[in-house]
Amino acid sequence: MPKPTSIRPMFAQFLIVGIPPNGKPTDKPIPLVIYPPNQIESLPFSAIVDYSLPTGTKPQCEPVLDDIINDMFIFRVHSANYDFISACVLVTHKNGKLPFYASENTRNTQFAYIITSRNVYYASHMKFLRFAASYFSGRIQNPNITYAKPINVPQLMPQVLPQDYTATLNILHHNSFHLPLFACDSIHSYFQFQHGENKMKLTPYHYVGPTSVPNQTIKYSEFFSFDTLFSIFPTKSILTLISCALCDHRIVFVGKSLQNITMSVTALSHLLRPLKFSGAVVPILPANPSYITLLEAPTPYIIGVPRCDLLPSVDVDDGVILADTDSGMVDFGNNVGISFPKINECAMKLDEIDDKRGTTDFSFPLDFRRKKNPVCKSFSAGGVEAIIQAVGQPLQKLNADHIKKFFMKDLDAKDGVFFDKKMWIETVPKDDKDFAIAITESQAFTHYVESLIRKHEDN
Repeated sequence: MPKPTSIRPMFAQFLIVGIPPNGKPTDKPIPLVIYPPNQIESLPFSAIVDYSLPTGTKPQCEPVLDDIINDMFIFRVHSANYDFISACVLVTHKNGKLPFYASENTRNTQFAYIITSRNVYYASHMKFLRFAASYFSGRIQNPNITYAKPINVPQLMPQVLPQDYTATLNILHHNSFHLPLFACDSIHSYFQFQHGENKMKLTPYHYVGPTSVPNQTIKYSEFFSFDTLFSIFPTKSILTLISCALCDHRIVFVGKSLQNITMSVTALSHLLRPLKFSGAVVPILPANPSYITLLEAPTPYIIGVPRCDLLPSVDVDDGVILADTDSGMVDFGNNVGISFPKINECAMKLDEIDDKRGTTDFSFPLDFRRKKNPVCKSFSAGGVEAIIQAVGQPLQKLNADHIKKFFMKDLDAKDGVFFDKKMWIETVPKDDKDFAIAITESQAFTHYVESLIRKHEDN
């Protein structure tokens, strides 16, 4: 036997969630497969179940990919210590062979394949989840994936197995089915895959892992989400959404496609540099009463929510901006006065960036997006960089080096420094002063300036 290898795991947890094969279609979903088999501290499985099936186990659409995949999206969950991002693939087994975790009783229900992690290798996670769903459902024969080496993970198994669960090769699963070895092999292999070294070939046509890493100025989230946002909304609407987010407004993305919703939320939250959004960023909110009332909160947020019957009952005031990912329309309500600096010029630059030169290893799976929208935009690495530069150029007055020019010594406080807001606004072009005044009143700007002052004083 080879010695166990010490590795940096590819993910924090892999799960399959759904109704067990001995259950009824009306039963509540539960985790069916869990690896590693311990619950992450302060991250209950119940929260993962809710977020992974935000509209429940009843399919909201017909499969759009591989005859089983209904949707692909991300969700964010918090533990006591960390922020976890989960990649999720929703599947239904209406036709064909049933996988080991399903039965005729649950054939018409929806299951979720999930990878929860602290890294941001979303594209790789999505590719693996798609492969696993197809492989476990008998739609891929004789894949290239091989049995993994022994893994050195401390305290891998719980001391006492939860009721109704058993374990196969350290993978916890519901005792209503047997977990086949080929599924164990796949999960173990991806768990110890070292991202950034080589591509992991799953089949002749399926692989995960890039051969290179993004430019340091670009984040994985931007590669993964920009395509979707700019395929759905007009560029002027996107720029106005950016200005509203910078000014602490509440923004709700609503639609049928979880992919469109979550990618729009993610992309917008990454277009605010050098500032950060001051409130909650929730890619998807489960459509049940325990969560949906969060939309009534008076504090800033960017939240995605599936279109559902509960929405009309939510008491949302006119200050909330509603962005419809189905129609591409945005209702700005009484926020139309907050215009992005040089919006016409910036919109023209952005409209010219659809370079149609393919995607990157970090992009959201293009074949799924094209099934949803045949005319979707596709950005290369250069296209992503061009978007960041085009949006950032009108916001140059927010750059740290420029802001620091207006740090003044506070004579009433020893070694104290303050930001001269009035003088800074005077440097802004006349047409952009309304935006400048609005942004200086925002929490996002206040937190940004305070962080710069702290760094300045520390130095």
